[in-house]
Amino acid sequence: MKKFVQIACISSLAAAVCLTGAGYDSGTAAAANSYFHAPVTVNKQTSTDRLKLTAGPVTVNAYTGAAKDYRGNPYINKLHITDGKIQYDIALQESTASLDSISVSPSGKFIAIKTRLEGGSQLLLVNLKQQKHIIINHIAGHMKNVESMYTYSWSPTGDQLAFAYGDSSMGRIAIYNASSGKIIDVPRETSIISTTAVLWNSQGTVLDHISEYPSNHFGLYRYTINTKKVKMIKSLTIKQMQELSF
Repeated sequence: MKKFVQIACISSLAAAVCLTGAGYDSGTAAAANSYFHAPVTVNKQTSTDRLKLTAGPVTVNAYTGAAKDYRGNPYINKLHITDGKIQYDIALQESTASLDSISVSPSGKFIAIKTRLEGGSQLLLVNLKQQKHIIINHIAGHMKNVESMYTYSWSPTGDQLAFAYGDSSMGRIAIYNASSGKIIDVPRETSIISTTAVLWNSQGTVLDHISEYPSNHFGLYRYTINTKKVKMIKSLTIKQMQELSF
């Protein structure tokens, strides 16, 4: 019999609420509580035969197969998703080491699933009603092989998923519209090494991101959807970065 472990660790993102723009000034750096935060369920346990993450009515179970890594830990080879009467299985590539987090879109139509690979990470997006999924790594436009998905966040409107991706030397930001299938590449004011957070305002009209460049230097950048322009708002100390990254 396979071992079963239920993980129900809800990150601080789940406790946050959507404020109606109060305190949000498009020309200045916003406080952490002025952003919209879709709930995220995070797995903080490793090395188990089965993991279960729950987000509202949606449950994702991860199952391991016979293949193991060099430490003897079994790889995850299947995700089983339930949403009411919907049952959907996703076969995973052999080097999937962990189910990291899940987040259901505000409309309830889609779920984002982040998995950790032996080298890097993947972000999957599942259409719950149609029982279809895509791997976001495969459609990110500026890299042939996307090594890692750093972070992601649902917009409060329009089933739009912002995500940060890259490798050890370069990072990018993009927005995927889950309903239309269109992807928007967020322009860069400067090069990016990594990104610790992507943050929507409560109207879904502005996307901020906290990115690193040069090494160990973090800045708050703002992308305005209507103008399609990005600008740096301010440099951040490590403490400020951690507060905004939750």
